Amino acid sequence: MTQSVIVMLTSIFAIALGCWCARKPEKTMHGILLGTSVGIGTALILHFLVSLLSYIFPFGQIDYWFATFIGKVMF
Repeated sequence: MTQSVIVMLTSIFAIALGCWCARKPEKTMHGILLGTSVGIGTALILHFLVSLLSYIFPFGQIDYWFATFIGKVMF
């Protein structure tokens, strides 16, 4: 579940950054190309980093530790 949340947040960030960059140029065609390039590039880089992070750190174990910690705090 942790990996899914991180991928969703990075996707939202990539879309927001692409939309922001698309509004900057004066010509529409340049904005479309810039926004698409930045959005896709950012998404690829961030998703690669999340995949690398999931290879290094076991997200299932992190979820278990987090649930155990929350259980101790709540009860």
